[in-house]
Amino acid sequence: GGWSHTFTNFVLDPNTPIVVKISRKDDIVDGAPSGPITSAAVRPAHKVDSWEIIGGEVYVTMSQPAQVAIDIDGQMDTRKSPRALPTGWGSSSFPYSNLINGAHSVTIFANPFISDKPDPDDPGVLVLKAGEKIPDKLDELDWDILYFEPGVHKTSVDVNEQGELVDRRWEPEDQITLEDNKTYYIPGDAIVYGNFTDFNSPNNTSENIRVYGHGTISGTQILHYRSWDDYPGSEYPNGEWHRAMLVRNAKNCSFEGITMVDPANHTITIQANSHEVYEPNSIKWAKIIGWRPNSDGTAVGGNTYVEDCFFRTQDDGHYIGGAKPLRRCIFWHDVNGQTFRGDFTTDRIGQDYAPNMPEQIIVEDIDIIYARGVFVTSDNSFGIIGVEGGWNNKILANGVENTGQMVVFRNIRISDPLPT
Repeated sequence: GGWSHTFTNFVLDPNTPIVVKISRKDDIVDGAPSGPITSAAVRPAHKVDSWEIIGGEVYVTMSQPAQVAIDIDGQMDTRKSPRALPTGWGSSSFPYSNLINGAHSVTIFANPFISDKPDPDDPGVLVLKAGEKIPDKLDELDWDILYFEPGVHKTSVDVNEQGELVDRRWEPEDQITLEDNKTYYIPGDAIVYGNFTDFNSPNNTSENIRVYGHGTISGTQILHYRSWDDYPGSEYPNGEWHRAMLVRNAKNCSFEGITMVDPANHTITIQANSHEVYEPNSIKWAKIIGWRPNSDGTAVGGNTYVEDCFFRTQDDGHYIGGAKPLRRCIFWHDVNGQTFRGDFTTDRIGQDYAPNMPEQIIVEDIDIIYARGVFVTSDNSFGIIGVEGGWNNKILANGVENTGQMVVFRNIRISDPLPT
C-alpha cells in the first residue's frame, strides 16, 4: 500500500557510544515524502542517550544495545490510525494506502556481539554461496552448521539452461527443513528469501536446533493472501507452512538475532510438549516487520522464553503461553488484534499444557510504542490485552477454572501518543 520500513542491523559495544545519522532520500519514488526532516521522535525514548535534528537530518546517540523506532515528521505520532480508519475493512477505510500518505518508518537494531560466530573454514561448516541454488537434499549432506554466505539467497528458484537462477512461485517443499542437532547461521549482510520449519522432519520432536546471526529472513517470495477473503479455497489452507520459523515439540531450540520481514503468515512459533519437562527453548533479540492481515509475531508453548525482541505486526504481537517469561520486548501493531493475545485462557493452555503449568506466567518490562487498530462492532478484541468473549475459560487439570489467574503483567510502558 505504499508504506515502507527501513532498518539497519549492527553490533554495539557498550563501552563505545555511537551516533546514527538518518537522512531522507529525495530520489526514491515519485510521490514519497521528500526534503529535509523537520521533526523526529525515538520510541522507546529510554533506550537511547539522545537525539537531535541538525541540517534536516536526525542524529541518534546510543551507548547500549537496543532496538528503537524513529518517527519521522510525525508520520505515526500525529495520525491516529495511519493504516486504516476505525470504520471497518472496506476499501474506503484505507486512505493511507499510497506513497504520499503512507507511513515511512525507520528502526535501528543495535545488537549485542555474538561470541561464537562460526568460521566458514571450520570442519562441519557447509557454506551456501549467494546467488546459487540451495541444494535440494541438505539432509543427505554431511554438515553441522549451515552458513549462509553474505549476499542474497532464494529458496524458490530454478536453474535454466544457461546456469542462471530463475525465480518461480514458492511451494511448500521450498522451505528449509530444520534438522535435529543442526545450526543455521545467517550473518548480518545476508538475506534469505524463504522460511525455516520442521514440517518435513520425520521426527515427532525437534531437538538442539539453533538459528542465529544478524541477517534477514524474508517472506516476500512466499504466496501471500492479500486479505481475509483470500483464505477460502486457498491452495495452501494450512498457514503453518508459511511461517518464517516454526519448530514443533521443541527441546533446547533457539532463535537469536535474526530479522524477519514480510512474513506470509505468523512469524515465529516454538512449541513444546509440556507433559514432559524439556530443556528450555528461547527466542532472543529477534525482530519482526510484518505487513499481511495476520502477520502475528510470536506464539510459544511449554518451556520457552522470549527476551529482548522487537515486534512490528499488522495483527497480534504475542500469544501468551509457555512456562518461561516474556521480558524486555518492544511491540507495535498497526491495524487488528492486540499486543498480547489472551491465549492463556484457551484449552491449549488450560488443558494441553496444564501438567507443566507454572504458578505464574510473567510478562514484564515491555514497551508498547504503537497500539493501533480498527474497531469493528462484531469483534471487541482490539487493544493491549485481549481475551475474546468467544474463548470460554477452560478448566485446568486440577479442576480449577482457568481465568488467566496465573498471568502477571508488570512494568508495561505504553508510549503511543495516539493509541486507538
